[in-house]
Amino acid sequence: TGVVVIMQGTRQVLDVKISKDLLEDIEILQEAILLAVNDALAQIENKTQETMGKYANPGIGF
Repeated sequence: TGVVVIMQGTRQVLDVKISKDLLEDIEILQEAILLAVNDALAQIENKTQETMGKYANPGIGF
């Protein structure tokens, strides 16, 4: 996408990298940043669910 966002599991942004070719069109740059941030957040959420799922109480079967 031309934009890379690095986040910790705490959702703190550690780094943002932007491709120089995106600097010419602000709307495309804004969209690329939006997508990169949302993708990073989704990856954190998926990893959290995957990790926490191991410890989830399966409940009582009926």
